[in-house]
Amino acid sequence: ATHEAYILVKDKAWSEKLKKYTKLLPSLQKLLPVDDPYKAEVPGVSGNQLNAYDVIYYAGDCNAGSKTIAINLPNDEVVRDSMGSRKLQLKNAMKAKFDNILVPIANVLIAEDQRQHVTFDAFFANTMFHEVAHGLGLGYTINDNTVTVRTALKDAYTSIEEGKADILGLFVITNLYNMGELGDVDLMDYYVTFMSSIFRSVRFGASSAHGKANMLRFNFFKEQGAFTRNEETGMYSIDFDKMQEAMAALTRKILVIQGDGDYKTAKIYVHTDQAHSKVQGLFDRWLLCGDERAYEVALQGLSYAASFGGYADFKQPRGAAHQVLTLVDGNRAAEARATVVKGAGPAILIAAEKSNSTPIFIILAVAVLGGLILNLMPCVLPVLSIDRKSVV
Repeated sequence: ATHEAYILVKDKAWSEKLKKYTKLLPSLQKLLPVDDPYKAEVPGVSGNQLNAYDVIYYAGDCNAGSKTIAINLPNDEVVRDSMGSRKLQLKNAMKAKFDNILVPIANVLIAEDQRQHVTFDAFFANTMFHEVAHGLGLGYTINDNTVTVRTALKDAYTSIEEGKADILGLFVITNLYNMGELGDVDLMDYYVTFMSSIFRSVRFGASSAHGKANMLRFNFFKEQGAFTRNEETGMYSIDFDKMQEAMAALTRKILVIQGDGDYKTAKIYVHTDQAHSKVQGLFDRWLLCGDERAYEVALQGLSYAASFGGYADFKQPRGAAHQVLTLVDGNRAAEARATVVKGAGPAILIAAEKSNSTPIFIILAVAVLGGLILNLMPCVLPVLSIDRKSVV
């Protein structure tokens, strides 16, 4: 078990402005882009709190790595339904991350003509409505209201839930804007800032639930054309209309997975990126070692992932048309040159030159010959004579 503690100072003015949003949860639930069974639960209003704070001290687990900028507790569905939840926005920690991390990243990766849309107010709102979105959707599966989504999705739940909160938070913002609840703002600010936050969240990799959820969403946006990348500058531009469509599509996908309690689909979805590297590794093994079973499993893996909407990355070869693959085992290494062949299906690495395994009897013969040569060398003969005399 781990423990953590915070010392917070409540920002009463900001908190007062946020109160109205908890009352809108039932209305927002009805707007979810899914069939009625997937939004049948009514989010509770009583007991829910949405407040802003400045954090002045972190201790324990929350101080072990990156600093928390928002908190949503409790996680237990039963307690949340009966007592409500508390959503805390740590405003000064958010501002520090915005100024020192998100803005510098945006200056490198976001197209110059869209950078003015990266704002702190949008970052604050995206983070806050991420926490609000945890309370939307379903807590229990549609086929058995005694089974929680958490239980049904097992180890895939956390990444799926964080992915839901991220994309549903943007969906909530879009609908609040359409309802006139956000005031005189530019909706594009929230979209460009949202995209910038994906880069912020995945810069340490996709090992955590949050990082994995952001990487999966980045790939989904890429497939849907929600952004474009300038190959010369390496900078990204948001396509506002396509991003809205992608947002609604991903929201539907995740809410249905949760409502169905579909563990198999959740598992495939969550592990698509990891599967890509594993599939490539199997192709490498086939190439280097002639392991036909690895080749068969790799093809099955591609087919299986594609049946669940595998990403285009599966169909793209790594590196240039010709590449050298190296297999390292301690101090030993073997290399093979490969040629990438593109076809109608997934790209496969075809060996142009493959290292042949050396038979064991040849290795032994070379070792014996080396030993004989070593013992017959002139520098060794005096030592041999001394050994003979000692024996006599």
